[in-house]
Amino acid sequence: MCNFAKTNCRCLSLVLCVFRQLMKILGHILLCCAKLAQKAELPAISMGMSGDYETAIAFGATHVRVGSAIFGARDYT
Repeated sequence: MCNFAKTNCRCLSLVLCVFRQLMKILGHILLCCAKLAQKAELPAISMGMSGDYETAIAFGATHVRVGSAIFGARDYT
């Protein structure tokens, strides 16, 4: 947990509760997307990247982007 929240948030338990609820909502949205894709007979569900591919797969992704896990971070200089 970030130090800012620890030192500046008077109600950390409320923040944690809100974050938990947001994650639940996100989970429902992702699950609905997977169900809609299946219903529409779409052949692939592409979601997720190197940092969250396991979660994406758990929610039905058939394709994930993991380039930075293989090749490393991009150099934008």
